[in-house]
Amino acid sequence: MDDPAQLDRFGQQLMTSVRDEAIADLDALAARRMGGPEGKRWRSLLADADTRRTVQELIPDIVDLVLARLLHAADTGSLPLGWQRADGSWEELGGSGELVGWLIDSEGWRVRYSASRYNDPT
Repeated sequence: MDDPAQLDRFGQQLMTSVRDEAIADLDALAARRMGGPEGKRWRSLLADADTRRTVQELIPDIVDLVLARLLHAADTGSLPLGWQRADGSWEELGGSGELVGWLIDSEGWRVRYSASRYNDPT
């Protein structure tokens, strides 16, 4: 994707519609607030507070790793993806080799657009 405005629009959507939603859902599961079979399974697995805290700490790392793998696959062409521009046209996503950097950079999408926490390993 060559247009910086479209790349930024993509990053904002990825952070709000995917990253933040995934972290919120996983946080609800870890906090034992979800019902159904999946909630029951998580409640059983996270019976003690220490395990719950550990899982809650790992949630953003896991979500970010999955997003990074998706973006890497788009960048290398192993998973061809497209993005619909604001004008309705489509363009190939990736190919620049920089999408993962836009996710995790200290001034990248995660910092600028995500309302959810992230862990900075530095």
